Amino acid sequence: MRIKLRNKTMHQGKFTRILSRNARLWRMPQASRCSNIAVICGAKHKVNILLFFLLTVFTYTANAANIIKCKDKSGNTLYTAIPSDCADNMPVQVNLSIAKPNSIKGKVNYRYPQRNYVQEKGVWDIYVEKGMKDGDPDLYISSLEKLRNTLDYTFSVLPNKAKQKLSGLKVFLMWGNASPLGGRKSSMSYIRRGEPDNYSYLDKRWEHAVVIYSAKNLNYLSELWSRKAVFHELSHAWHISNWPDRHPAIYDTWRNAINNGMYTEVRDVKGKVIDSAYARKNQREYFAELSAIYFVGGNYYPFDKEGLGSYDPGGYKMIENLWN
Repeated sequence: MRIKLRNKTMHQGKFTRILSRNARLWRMPQASRCSNIAVICGAKHKVNILLFFLLTVFTYTANAANIIKCKDKSGNTLYTAIPSDCADNMPVQVNLSIAKPNSIKGKVNYRYPQRNYVQEKGVWDIYVEKGMKDGDPDLYISSLEKLRNTLDYTFSVLPNKAKQKLSGLKVFLMWGNASPLGGRKSSMSYIRRGEPDNYSYLDKRWEHAVVIYSAKNLNYLSELWSRKAVFHELSHAWHISNWPDRHPAIYDTWRNAINNGMYTEVRDVKGKVIDSAYARKNQREYFAELSAIYFVGGNYYPFDKEGLGSYDPGGYKMIENLWN
C-alpha cells in the first residue's frame, strides 16, 4: 500500500519503520505497540495505518482533510490530496480534521474519530451517543428518561417567547468516560454557533446545542442539581442568541454585584460555606446562575426567586427584564 499526501509518497514498509521509531520515543515496548496500536500489526488494518500516520507523522502538513481514497494504476489503494494520482473514477473523500497534539492539550477529542448518535423521537431534539445504547442499555434508558423529565420541567417554567425560541435546541447525551472513544466524567456545556470552528476537538454537529458529557453523572445529580444545570445551559443559549457577551444590562449588573462583594461567603444547600460563588466568575455565568435560581432554584444562597429578590434586587430585575 502507498500513502501519498501533498506530493509526499510513502510505502508501507518505510512508514512502519517511522512508526517504530516514534514508538521508541514514547518508550513503549514492541508488544505494547502491537496490542495497542493496530498500525504495526499487519495489512488488515490499512485504515488504522493511515489514521495513525496522519496523526503522528504529518500533523504539520496543511489540508489533511482534503485527502481522497482511490486506486492507482496498479490497483493499489492510495490516499492522496491530488486527484490526478487516481486511476479510477470513483475517489472517496476522507474527511479528517487533524489538530496538532498540543492544540487540544489533554482535551477529549469528540470530532475524531467521528461518533454515531441515535436521534430520539419525541418532543425534544435529543441525540444519544450510540455506543452507550449498545454498550450500556440500562444507563441509556435511565439517563434518557431523566433528561426528558428534566427538559419537561425546565421548559414548563420558561416564558412563552423563550420557550418557542429554545425548543428547537439540540441536546446531546454522551456516554462519558466509559466510552471507548473517550469522554468526560461530568459537566454540561452550551456550544454556540461557530464555536467548533475555533476548537478542533468539538464535534461540528454540536453547534447551537447543549451537550451533557456524562449520562452516569446526569443520573447521579439530584433533582435540584439536574434542573439547575440544564437551565444554566439554556440560559447561556438565551443570552448568546439574543445579545453580545458583554451586553450592558448583564455586564453592568454583574460588575455592581462584584463591587458590592455579593455572592461571597454564602452557604450551599448542605450548609457548607462557599468563599466565592460561581455567579461571580464573569457576566455570562452571573446571568446563567441567576436565571437558574430565579426559575428552578439554586444550590447556594439566595436559593430561589424570593431570596434573589431580597439579596440581589438589581440581578432580580435584570433577569425579569431579559427573560420577558
